[in-house]
Amino acid sequence: MLVVFNKLLIVVTGYILLLNIAFGKTEQRWFFALASDDIIDNAADKDTLDNVQRYFAGKDLTIEDSRLTISSDTSCEIVEEDTTPVKYWMSENTVSFYHSFFERYNIKLNENIQILKTLNINSECRYPFSELIKIDNALVMVYKNRAIFYFAASDPRFKAVVESAGENEIACTNNGNELDDVNNDGYIVKCTYPNSDILSIYLQFVNKNKSDNVLQYLKDEIKSGENSKVVISAEFFIEYKWNGDDKLTISIYQPGGETDIIFSSLAGNTSIKTIYLPD
Repeated sequence: MLVVFNKLLIVVTGYILLLNIAFGKTEQRWFFALASDDIIDNAADKDTLDNVQRYFAGKDLTIEDSRLTISSDTSCEIVEEDTTPVKYWMSENTVSFYHSFFERYNIKLNENIQILKTLNINSECRYPFSELIKIDNALVMVYKNRAIFYFAASDPRFKAVVESAGENEIACTNNGNELDDVNNDGYIVKCTYPNSDILSIYLQFVNKNKSDNVLQYLKDEIKSGENSKVVISAEFFIEYKWNGDDKLTISIYQPGGETDIIFSSLAGNTSIKTIYLPD
């Protein structure tokens, strides 16, 4: 265990990041899923689970043509190197430790891994995004004595996390459904999701409404700040409009009325306000 501690100390003090990325010429997008329990006891550089989750909330990653982009506003060139876990950690004991540790989070440490590093030490992609590792098609980084896991939106592991994430902590309110209120302001339902970001909550919302007659037409994936339109028919279409990175309004137009779904992010929490406006 001393070997493990020494290696982790090097990881933390040397600002080394472990990320697992499926890398290629086409665009790859990854979303923060969860942070692990403490890796070792009595670590000097650590933080609470809530603080770590807030730090990574909204920091989605995109890799395209040897370039890493963080949250659509920070990017840098990276290079990929093939290696093995033993060569990287320089210890069979450390590899054995991580093999068991990652298994707890459904990550398999294979015989070969890929390290992704920034080409320029002065690049904008700084700790904890300066060195990445590919492990079983998941992004894994060590930060504040915790493993941080990123997955692609289509990964079953990400979907499982999204479906089970904090449902008991979600707070929802509505304005009632008196006829005058509905005619004037629409029927409004607002739900707040703690320790979350717009992109991950949007994916959760989409996955939960796959069988809905209307919401099934929502896009499977979206990009922060990218406005778009989905046309189902001449009288049925959906518009996506961003107001900065912290607010997304989805307007659904169809015969019988309009529905606005507003995603807002504030202080690490995300709210969904649904407004039903009849004709």
